[in-house]
Amino acid sequence: MAMNNWMANLKDDITLTQMIMPGSHDASIYTEVAQTTDILQGNSRTSRYIAGKVRKHFHIEKGGSLAPMFICQDRSIYGQCQAGSRFYDIRLTNTDGTLRGYHTAGDTRGVIAAGGLGAPAEVIFADVDDFLAANPTEFVILRISHTHATTRVVDVVKKMLGHRLYKWESGPQNLARIPIVSFRGTVICLFDVSVAKTLKIIDATEPFLINPRDGIHAFAKYGKEQKRYTDQGLVIFGEYSNKKHIEDMIDTKGKVIEGVKTGQIKRIEEYKKKQPKGGHIFQVYWTQSEVADIQKETLSWNGAHATMKSVLINQVLSFLSNENQPSIILYDFVNDETSEIICDFNKRLGAFQ
Repeated sequence: MAMNNWMANLKDDITLTQMIMPGSHDASIYTEVAQTTDILQGNSRTSRYIAGKVRKHFHIEKGGSLAPMFICQDRSIYGQCQAGSRFYDIRLTNTDGTLRGYHTAGDTRGVIAAGGLGAPAEVIFADVDDFLAANPTEFVILRISHTHATTRVVDVVKKMLGHRLYKWESGPQNLARIPIVSFRGTVICLFDVSVAKTLKIIDATEPFLINPRDGIHAFAKYGKEQKRYTDQGLVIFGEYSNKKHIEDMIDTKGKVIEGVKTGQIKRIEEYKKKQPKGGHIFQVYWTQSEVADIQKETLSWNGAHATMKSVLINQVLSFLSNENQPSIILYDFVNDETSEIICDFNKRLGAFQ
């Protein structure tokens, strides 16, 4: 199956809840750009202290590169699209007047002390636009989070992707219930509601608001804010494990780690109990974090890539009913082979023509 246009195989009348897609974790932090950027922002006593603590925790010598601990992809956004990813975790910050992606390993009290800068926003959005121009059967979901009012991100999105944005034509809509034929060739742009509050764009009386008629939709996590935003965009159930070891990330025995039920299989069990009825979608985070070298851990013999098929697909998802399946599997270092494993599961769901 070709990954650049795998969505051409999907039935037009299915919804996001009836299919599964690969997604890119920290999509803008890829090798080509991240290794050429500064990895520290600011030179205050606080930022130097935090950076030192991060180095000590991960046993990285002073002056040694922190790049391996924040780079999560090795292809551009266009390359990730070509490799099958259709959901993008985008985090943006304003650095020296340039809006660009970022990923922090030490962020406290608003001080980014040990993090990486990624692709400029204009490059990210241009890549998505170019990809969809060449592959009109596809659609791309951008989830924009971890940003601030000074970024002007809404302006940039409208300027560069205004002609691609999926927009309401009438009345409130829950994106989870819309047939995907309406999405083909478009960008579904989601803004984290916590970001929206920071940007002061959630109120319909304000300019630059979250307004689905303009293609600016709300993203909310399942829970307290679910009902408020269900018909303003997309509600997603799921939480990352934030664990280094693959066993803890998977948590096949449903163990309680550090007082919190963190494993992804535990998340799946929790989702089954919610008895979803098409009002939201489920996202699995098949990622490893809190490591000095994300790529090394992800690509290891028992890492996230190796266990994608052997554990997640064959041992977990195969035994779930269709209504309990995740719609998105977010992972690091997106590639054709791993994405195809995910996309192929649509055959079992009956999502392909």
